[in-house]
Amino acid sequence: MLICLGSKYLLICHKDYMRNDFVSASKVERGSWAEDFANRMFDCLMGNTVNLKEEYEYFYKAEYQSFDVFLAKTYGFDKSTLENIRNKMTSNDILLFGDLGSEGDYSTAQLIEFSDEIVNSINRILNSGERNENQSRICNQ
Repeated sequence: MLICLGSKYLLICHKDYMRNDFVSASKVERGSWAEDFANRMFDCLMGNTVNLKEEYEYFYKAEYQSFDVFLAKTYGFDKSTLENIRNKMTSNDILLFGDLGSEGDYSTAQLIEFSDEIVNSINRILNSGERNENQSRICNQ
């Protein structure tokens, strides 16, 4: 699940989620421009991200009483965002935090930041193409 926070975002996905999973779920033709675009989208989403669960476990667990407190105090996430994270994450998921402007693929980043349709499509891809009303775009701009 992709949660937009302006130009920053959270990505909740299975810990073993791979490029091939994303491209395959995109249902694009091999060797096509669409496959190239799906690969660029994956790179834009996964590149230069921080695994917040891992960061908390390795560096901050002793300092903060819970993962929620860590996210609120370190990253400034509001109650609504924290609730969305709690409701969507399972024990097999990771929580990635990224900045769309840091990857260098400005055009792809702009599509994600400003297109509800693209964000909804990404969420469908992340859910292996299944439509889920609870996976709609969540923005705190």
